Amino acid sequence: MPSPMHRNIDVTMVCGHKDNAPVSYRGSRQLLDERLNLKKMLCHECMGSLSTWYSTDFGQLAYPMDFPIMAGSSPAQTKFATDVRRDEFKKFGPIMLALSKDPSELAKFAWRAIYMRFMVTNVRYWLDGRNRFNVHLWATDIQRLMKAPGISDVVSAETPYGWFAKGRNRDALGYIIGINPACDLQGKNLPLMHLWTAEMFRQSVSTGDERKAS
Repeated sequence: MPSPMHRNIDVTMVCGHKDNAPVSYRGSRQLLDERLNLKKMLCHECMGSLSTWYSTDFGQLAYPMDFPIMAGSSPAQTKFATDVRRDEFKKFGPIMLALSKDPSELAKFAWRAIYMRFMVTNVRYWLDGRNRFNVHLWATDIQRLMKAPGISDVVSAETPYGWFAKGRNRDALGYIIGINPACDLQGKNLPLMHLWTAEMFRQSVSTGDERKAS
């Protein structure tokens, strides 16, 4: 087997920015595969912006939003999962508020990826995945939202995108991509958004309860 070749190639990434990325490959077919994989990823600069947002202390003022009620078989587990979500929102709520005021496309998709996480209603997801939403998983879901989301994607339910995709909820993914965080912050779309998500999760988890989870 020949030794792999190493070089940098110019690629337009999923965010629309051009990057000069390193690749290792054996033969033209593998080089093509590497190029196709890179086109699904964020550029180096966008990844840097995500890391900065993730690590910045934006204070305690959070984005105003409602949460769907958790779907679990045990009241104790449901309460625990709701508490986990509430504690996580203490970190991500202020980030969402800051992102909603940023006009860049990256900020909009970064906001949508966080919003998508807080729309997951499965108790086990929250109990198994607590403290696991790091920059890498955040970037993974942003990349998937930036390209046309398809049910055929090979994804893990470990991320919010994977949870929706595994549940075959194409409408939910399409809806999330259409949210404008800045408009919703001004109250223009909030009633429609919350009525729609209540209906969405009633269908997704077979619960008729439209109450807000506190």
